Amino acid sequence: MPWTALFFLIGAMGISALPPLNGFVSEWLTLIALLGGALNLSGGFAKLFFCFCAGALALTSGLAVACFVKAFGITFLAKARSQEAKAAREVSWLMNCGAGFLAILTVLLGLGAGWVLKYLTKVSGCTTGLDVSSMSFSLNNFTLSPLAQSALYLSPLLLTLIFLVVILAVFILLNLVFGKARVQSAPTWDCGYYKLTPRNEYTATAFSKPFRLAFSFFLLPYQKSEKTQDSPYHVKSFVYETGTKKIFSEYLYAPLVKLTFDLGKLMKNIQQGSVHLYLSYIFAALLLLLIFARRF
Repeated sequence: MPWTALFFLIGAMGISALPPLNGFVSEWLTLIALLGGALNLSGGFAKLFFCFCAGALALTSGLAVACFVKAFGITFLAKARSQEAKAAREVSWLMNCGAGFLAILTVLLGLGAGWVLKYLTKVSGCTTGLDVSSMSFSLNNFTLSPLAQSALYLSPLLLTLIFLVVILAVFILLNLVFGKARVQSAPTWDCGYYKLTPRNEYTATAFSKPFRLAFSFFLLPYQKSEKTQDSPYHVKSFVYETGTKKIFSEYLYAPLVKLTFDLGKLMKNIQQGSVHLYLSYIFAALLLLLIFARRF
């Protein structure tokens, strides 16, 4: 599925904030806003909060890159794990048009950010009633700058041009040093195995293990193993399980759900089905309303 893979790759690069796509431009502007807030605000807590948000944004970007490297590699570059996956073929051109349109927007909104943000700034200024005249997102329509007097700027088109020049220079240098490359077909290096199968592939769990170890203080990973032996020297079966503790589910959602059910049971005791009791409720409510109205 070459076209689907290409469009997915462009979207993955965009959401991972890789230059010069739209995700990179939006994250750069957000980061500049957070750092500007940390520098310009006077309160110490506010400065600390904006610095924390900037660090969280950078960390999220790095984790997004790791996530989509795994998603793209396992989905499009791995051996098929089922007959259905092995028989997969490219989708129709109508479906590719939808994905291709979004991929093209991802590129154009990054390269043409100067034109787009110029109009978005005017719309946001009219909507919020704020003065946006000091913002110049369209320096020559090629350069982004948060403030007119700032020396900080970004040019997506210039960044793209630099990437292309570097790639072309490396390509020419390799051809000059090693000569024209000859295409050869060979099996994938199998690390000493006789034959690679889908069972030898990286799984999502294996790929994310370094991140689970790095954030073990928060994710609280656990491991469980169980083996069945016929004799001390022969293992019949071995089961290995690993996972992470569901922090939000156990410490946030579960207590809220329990509190909701406990309140429901308490309210259920009020609904006894007795007409006399309901009349008493109405009488008590009217009495409280009369007392409240007389006092105020």
